[in-house]
Amino acid sequence: MSVAKILQQSRPLDVELSNLKIHNISIPQWAHQYWDELGEVADVTYRSYFSTPTILRLRTGPLLQKILENMKRKIDGSNPDLKTQVFSSHDNNLGAMLLALNFTNMPRPPYSATLLFELHKMADNTNAVRLLYLNSTRPEIDMGKPHVLVLEGCSEYCPLVHFERKVEHFIPENWDQECQLEHESS
Repeated sequence: MSVAKILQQSRPLDVELSNLKIHNISIPQWAHQYWDELGEVADVTYRSYFSTPTILRLRTGPLLQKILENMKRKIDGSNPDLKTQVFSSHDNNLGAMLLALNFTNMPRPPYSATLLFELHKMADNTNAVRLLYLNSTRPEIDMGKPHVLVLEGCSEYCPLVHFERKVEHFIPENWDQECQLEHESS
């Protein structure tokens, strides 16, 4: 069996076993002795899913575009009532977002991890983005305190213009062309 095939099959196995463990369901006895190794292989596999700039661009760009658009609409007053916006996704999508934001030294997101993008009006009347990460594996028991994520070259409150420059290369200019999608003739 090829290494690629082993990696491909280990991720679902790790996810299934982790889900059983999280929900207090017994896992097979053999899995205990290989638990660390399964996790390491799953981590490598997880990172391989997003190993190219193109994949990261196509996975994260549309959401980053929507987040930026909504922040700008809030700022310019065209959407004054917007207070909160929630997007739900799988751990893979959240992991891709963390990698796109250059948080590469983090383990793969656990079940129910959360990434918050906050828009702030600063004292000098500029706008800034603050990133918070919740990675509690048992949020029904304890959410834990959010971790502040600081983008490279920023402080906790990253000026919106700097944040936009950091992520603009992920936003597709022509989704159909970049995905090589073909439309059926009607």
